[in-house]
Amino acid sequence: MNLTSPAIRMVWTVVEDASSQDLLELSDTALVAMVLKQISRRAWLDVEEVSALYDYIGSKLVLIRDSASFRLVAE
Repeated sequence: MNLTSPAIRMVWTVVEDASSQDLLELSDTALVAMVLKQISRRAWLDVEEVSALYDYIGSKLVLIRDSASFRLVAE
């Protein structure tokens, strides 16, 4: 399943809203779970969407952490 633009935007909105410290300290698995949990609070997700988001978030962990690190330094 391909992710929709709104789903991808939701991932990055959650990442931007999250604490930089949390994003840097959580394990990979915990970070993915946290983002998915926050998204599921905002929108209903079916099994295929959860799987696609899990893969997408997992593939962006380095970028997520780089972004959090940059925000932490900029604060």
